[in-house]
Amino acid sequence: MNPETLQVSLASRTRHGDVRVLRQNNFLTVDSLVDETGYQKCTVSYPEISADEIFKAVEIFYRRYYFRPKYIWKSLKKMATSREEAKRLLGEGVQFIGSMRKRRKIENDTGTGRAASRSTETTAQI
Repeated sequence: MNPETLQVSLASRTRHGDVRVLRQNNFLTVDSLVDETGYQKCTVSYPEISADEIFKAVEIFYRRYYFRPKYIWKSLKKMATSREEAKRLLGEGVQFIGSMRKRRKIENDTGTGRAASRSTETTAQI
């Protein structure tokens, strides 16, 4: 399977499933899923993986997917055969890089990974 687009969410899989259990064990870090600007927050933190680490993992996942030689080669072939595809893919690549830059700025400004990029920004294709 080699999809053209991916969307990664900070929705965290819970081992316990029940919000009450998350709160009792202090795994739930915030009450709201989004901040005041509409950005998704990482809402859980476990002893073995923090909310910050979960937040950072999203960018790592995107970069590992979109910067694979197989994906880049497939995109280059599309761009070589269609001017419209080249324009679309290059525009989406710029959007992707901008989205990742915003994620890092949020992380650096807040000192935590509790806010993430908008879901509409994370659907960018390269």
